[in-house]
Amino acid sequence: ICMEIDPVPYMTALCKVSPPWQDSIKNEELKLNKKLNPAQTCKLAEKVSVSYFLKDLFVTTKHIFKNMFKTCFSLYSAELLFIDSGGKLPDYSSFGDIRSNLKHYLFPKVNNKFLIPIIYLEIFLFIFLLIGFVGFIFQSFYIKENFYILLKVLPFIFLFVFITLSCGFARLRLPIEPFLLILSIEFWLKFFNINIKCFNTRVFFRKKREVVKL
Repeated sequence: ICMEIDPVPYMTALCKVSPPWQDSIKNEELKLNKKLNPAQTCKLAEKVSVSYFLKDLFVTTKHIFKNMFKTCFSLYSAELLFIDSGGKLPDYSSFGDIRSNLKHYLFPKVNNKFLIPIIYLEIFLFIFLLIGFVGFIFQSFYIKENFYILLKVLPFIFLFVFITLSCGFARLRLPIEPFLLILSIEFWLKFFNINIKCFNTRVFFRKKREVVKL
């Protein structure tokens, strides 16, 4: 955010952001007459971060949604590409737009050709999952119970997504994937008219009021 507001390169932005944090740590240590623990220094770092967030809400919002999409749409097979390259990060200068990112995964340059079908399989399954989830949302417009399920689930999904705003790792979408899987599979079971009693979201989410007598 600092890089875009000023605009300056990364190291210059780092030199601008870091001193206020270090000064706040020194002032707080003098005030308390003791060395701060990592949690306390982190709290001071958050205050500095928020001050920059508020300087330009448009840039901040842009990066928030960018990281949300990175979190939700990153491929797990990216880890395989990382291992295949000998643990070397790719040259990110070539990933300037969506087209170059798609080309990176649809036409991957790998040493082990066995990775290519794995990557395609993940892309297909993830698209299949997203279609099912979106389909479930559309069903909720005319199926009352689906609507109530969404009211219960979506707040948790948004909570987990916003918690992971600070990073863009694919693994950070793990907390919301169980919800996506359950709702997506529920849609596809209805779409193909398959009835599986052991997999029923209505039973899963419904509160059962039972009196257990011992």
